[in-house]
Amino acid sequence: MLHNFVCVGVWLFWAGVRVTRDTS
Repeated sequence: MLHNFVCVGVWLFWAGVRVTRDTS
């Protein structure tokens, strides 16, 4: 379960970075 939580966190982090770079 913890492993899945970490994977989701990394995925969301990457998604946020992509959105931020796209908007800038």
